[in-house]
Amino acid sequence: MPPSWKSLQQYKPDYNQSYKEVWLYDFENTKIQYQIPIVNEEPIPILERPERFIIHGGGWGMGTYQGKIPELQEKGFELDIVLYEIQEASRKRIGDRCFMVDPSWRAWNKNERGSYEFPPLAQIIPDEEPIFENKEEYHELFDITKNTRAIIGKPGAGTLMDSLSSATPMIMLEPFGEHEKKNTRLWEKLGYGISYDTWKEKGFSMEILRELHENLVKGRKAALDYTEGYKYRNSL
Repeated sequence: MPPSWKSLQQYKPDYNQSYKEVWLYDFENTKIQYQIPIVNEEPIPILERPERFIIHGGGWGMGTYQGKIPELQEKGFELDIVLYEIQEASRKRIGDRCFMVDPSWRAWNKNERGSYEFPPLAQIIPDEEPIFENKEEYHELFDITKNTRAIIGKPGAGTLMDSLSSATPMIMLEPFGEHEKKNTRLWEKLGYGISYDTWKEKGFSMEILRELHENLVKGRKAALDYTEGYKYRNSL
């Protein structure tokens, strides 16, 4: 179980009742069993996207992403940086953009309408008050992700969903925990991602990212839609 879920054991189902655990990814057989599409649209071809990279530490700001920012900036890459502390904006260079989730948002808390919601997101611009906004359909960060050449970050579950749904390659940083180690190996074996160190050894190749993107386009077409399958199974 991912560490971020361990504090939520009160949501654990009663195993004495009818219950079936479903895994999206089959690590042993190197297979995506199900996908959960974020939007109902075709991915933007990678060569039609700006030559930008989104870099973040997942939902909890974890990992070694901050240490990679100076090197990427020196290479001239334009970054979309997800901040977890406002002070991180000082690392921004010309061409970079900074985004941040509303610090007052809390997972599992309902909004004023009594509904759970995706985290409100704002672009952080110097000397401007941030305007935090969100959608009901999906999280705002996905609109940024789908317009980048790659995601640079640790291979968490939500990040892999973004990668597959948008056909955006993963440039994977050091994993946290055994589950993320398996995520790393799976994405590498499927040809959906590459480790940061390997990408660096290959000269930060854009051609490799194009190949990974094409693999993702094919893979997402082949993967079953879990939500559609769930509706079908429950209609029988």
